[in-house]
Amino acid sequence: MILFQGTGHLHRIAPLTFNFFTLREVRIRCFGVWFVKHYIYVKITQYNWKKKTVRDNSLAVGQELPKLLTRVRSPVIASFIMETEPERSAMRIIAENRRGVLRDIATVVAEHDANIVMISQEVFDSGPYCGKAELYFEYDCTDTNDHEHLIEDLNAIPSVLEVKAYKPFGHIFGSRVIIIGGGAQVAQVALGAVNEADRHNIRGERISVDTIPLVGERTLALAVDAVARLPRASILVLAGSIMGGDITKAVDRVREAGIPVIALKMAGTVPEHADLVVTDPIQAGVFAVMHISSKAVFDINRVRGREF
Repeated sequence: MILFQGTGHLHRIAPLTFNFFTLREVRIRCFGVWFVKHYIYVKITQYNWKKKTVRDNSLAVGQELPKLLTRVRSPVIASFIMETEPERSAMRIIAENRRGVLRDIATVVAEHDANIVMISQEVFDSGPYCGKAELYFEYDCTDTNDHEHLIEDLNAIPSVLEVKAYKPFGHIFGSRVIIIGGGAQVAQVALGAVNEADRHNIRGERISVDTIPLVGERTLALAVDAVARLPRASILVLAGSIMGGDITKAVDRVREAGIPVIALKMAGTVPEHADLVVTDPIQAGVFAVMHISSKAVFDINRVRGREF
């Protein structure tokens, strides 16, 4: 039994589950005489007076966390990196534009036990390197002390002109919100997404917003299909007045690739195939950012198929 201070006297309550206790003193004045009592102060977790049971809001063993990070396809996009994950690095190489260069570079990278996870290549059409090839790639390497040796060996390739190390795009631009559709609707969705992303990026996350206003079923379908091939694309928002046909088929393929789709409330069959339908375009942008954030509590998986 434990005691607590009341008005003019001490009350007694039933035994409760507690986390810790401390000894406290109670002074009571009765008929001009002071009485000193000591009692134990107890911190109660939570008590249900009707069911007479103590409830604990902590997670049970094996219960999933309310916010999962498995939706992010790249481990470097998350706000932290697990100790078991290899370190991700990036390099930009300027080389001669001829056959066999990519083979030579990949051979050197493999000799250093590094795994290339993303690669991009193009030829300069202007500037001091006009006509030369640019190769950017990100790789995982378990030996963090081997980067300098890797750069030295890459510079030793005869066709390589310059090698520089950089932070990977996941640490700079982070997860990407892709917004496609009509210009007016895209602008409103971007307004909500950028405002929400600003709040998260200030706190250390990295979320970027990419937009492209397009018209025409075929053009939109090609753009939607390409989202599944974009690096770090984490969610797609379709903003328009009417979408269907080939666009709907492209939406299904994007969702099969693991990228959720939010659609504005519109005519056509796209809203029936989207994960979430939102009437307010600004709110749609906010939902998109909150879903891919590693710190927000909104999860599109819990409201899939609903309309707001």
